[in-house]
Amino acid sequence: ATMCMVLNVILNIILMEPLGVGGLALATAVSSWSNASLLFVALRNRIGGFGGKKCFAIGYHPDADGIAGTALLIKYLKKQGVTREGIDLYPINNLHRSFSDQHLDQIMSEKYDAVIYIDCAISNHEQISCIANRFKPVICIDHHNYKKGLEKIPHLYINSIDFAGLTKPDLLTISKMMNGLFYDPANDWMELVGLEGDIVTQSVMGSPIYEAAQRLNILGLVEEHGVALDVLTIRRNKLVGMMLGAVNVNDFLEKINADAELVELFDDIVGEINYNLNILKTMKAAHFLGDNKIYIHKIISWRHFDIAEHILKSHIKHLGYN
Repeated sequence: ATMCMVLNVILNIILMEPLGVGGLALATAVSSWSNASLLFVALRNRIGGFGGKKCFAIGYHPDADGIAGTALLIKYLKKQGVTREGIDLYPINNLHRSFSDQHLDQIMSEKYDAVIYIDCAISNHEQISCIANRFKPVICIDHHNYKKGLEKIPHLYINSIDFAGLTKPDLLTISKMMNGLFYDPANDWMELVGLEGDIVTQSVMGSPIYEAAQRLNILGLVEEHGVALDVLTIRRNKLVGMMLGAVNVNDFLEKINADAELVELFDDIVGEINYNLNILKTMKAAHFLGDNKIYIHKIISWRHFDIAEHILKSHIKHLGYN
């Protein structure tokens, strides 16, 4: 970081006169990507080459961005010689942003060369400290602000917030960052799906990108009460596998639509979401804050779904509400 800061100052001085403001932007971009490159060199030095019999545990947030980012990372690891059998996937708990006790026990019982967090917004420092003490490297790839104290735990942290000179940090999602670091034009559709799913870019409803993001968010984030963790894990990992096996977004949608169980579940969840949103549209505002109307509604779910806030936010924005 210090080297790149010095590089940024030097490039600012050199480029400011011939390019003006553009020189400052170029200097920041070059130093930011230099920082990212050095971090990945540090990663290589810590765990050696990726090829051979390397074994990784990947914990990922099971929304569109986390799933797309995980698929992009797996594609990169496979290009480096890592076998798919050497990569175990553990979707994290959406509410607590940490591994379940069951998954943590499984991770701690295996001999992994590295544990990689993708899009996890880690808040459980005790858990990551436990993993860091058990394994050599813990790698966190994220675009969220992290809780104070995480920097004291030995790990490698790669965060798009550090690349503010390239774009607004909240727009540099995991899928966008991963596709930028391991760029392959064939994977651009994954980046777009992750971007739409995470920040709701308001893609046209019915477009393939929108539909793919919605299916990933709903099938990945929504949980049914009383369903075993193994069942949820299989479903979420299946979505990663479908994305890995698809050649484009339309192919991905075809794979999901060919799975009768996923289609039925998706339709049930969307039915409940729309039921609640129709109630919302007919409600009177409970409070006023300036020109803003505040509505209060308790979600009704006859199937006992835990419907994540992010899912509702996406649907409400497309209805014209904030």
